[in-house]
Parts: sequence; C-alpha cells; structure tokens
Amino acid sequence: MRPRRIPVPVAAALAVAVPGPAHAATADGGSGASRLRAVGWGRVAFRRGRLTLSRLGGPMSHGGGVGCDAIDHATVSGRGRIRRLTLWTVTRPTVRCLRATDRVRLVPVGGWTTRTVGWPTPIEPVTPGLRSPRPVGFSGAVLQPDRRTIVVPYGRGACEGVTSAAATLDGRTATIDLRIGATVPPDRACIAILVMGTTMVRLPARAPAGVRIVDANAR
Repeated sequence: MRPRRIPVPVAAALAVAVPGPAHAATADGGSGASRLRAVGWGRVAFRRGRLTLSRLGGPMSHGGGVGCDAIDHATVSGRGRIRRLTLWTVTRPTVRCLRATDRVRLVPVGGWTTRTVGWPTPIEPVTPGLRSPRPVGFSGAVLQPDRRTIVVPYGRGACEGVTSAAATLDGRTATIDLRIGATVPPDRACIAILVMGTTMVRLPARAPAGVRIVDANAR
C-alpha cells in the first residue's frame, strides 16, 4: 500500500539544527540544495487525537549557526496495530537556524489509537528456538502510548534474528532481556555485516510516569 502523507501544522514546523558540516555537497558537486531526510525520535505520546513525537534525532541546536533541517511532513503506511511511520525533514544547508524544536505534533489518519505502534523501520517478530542464542545490547528503546509496549532497536548479524525478548517492571524500572540467534545452519556461509533491527516487548503492567528502561545484559 502506498504511504499516506501527513502534513505538519505550520506552528510545529520550526527549524531543527543539523549536526555536522553546515554545507552538504549535492550530486553535481555544488552545495546549498535542499534535500529530504528521515529523522528518528526518542519519545512518543498520543492524546486527544494527536500524536506527539519528541526527542527528535540528532542535536537540536548548535548555537544559531548555518545549516538547518525544517520539519516537512510525515508518511504512514499500513492499517493494523503496527504501522510504518516516518518523519521527514528538508535540509537547507545555507539557512541560518534561529529557532529550534525537539518535538512535533501530528494528526494521524486511519483510526490511530493509543494501542497503535508507529515506527520508521519494520518491527521484527520474535522467533523462538533459534540456534546459538546470545544476549545482545540495545539503545534508544521507546515506550509507546499504551505504556506497556516498548520498541527496541538493536544490532545483529545478517543471518541472525530475535529469539527471545522479555521485560520486567520493578517500580519505575523496566528491564529488557533481548537475545538473538542464528537463522541459518552452521555450515552455511553468511556475510559479516552489522544490521540494525527493531523488535517489541510487552511489560507485565502499565509503566508509571518517569519509568527508566535498562538493559538486563549491560555490563
């Protein structure tokens, strides 16, 4: 299904500072051209029909220098509980950054509720029983609006997948134990590259305000 476009209200389309060099080269070797890029987020909320994405990816301000991303629009695809949601910014390398925001409010389409999970990359299912399971770390886990579902980004090999994903809740601390295993037989060769994956875990109860998400396998 073709992704649907969600416009960003003018009041929310404030400039977001771009990390790195102020000028990005274009395909013809010049600079100063506008270009779209996807940006992530670290917190999501849904209230009164509006979706709020905050803690947007990358530094949000760099002292009013040149080079900015302006929040442009979002796209969403899918109709079930899990949907592909991408927030797009337009990079204007020569624009001076005078205002910055780390959040944007959207009016989603297609019957969005507090149980809906929106994420810019595919959510990988857990496959029990994979060979040679091992613990894996993660970073940037995001609690969803239902306050029980947590989206967990992690790194794995090209021939690995999630074999178990468990979460516990003790007061204001949610602990996630993520393990991956091999998806191919031991005699089959696999390219040695790092693949960024995303999966989900469910808490046994609703997370309280101020919950802290920790990695059970962190050292």
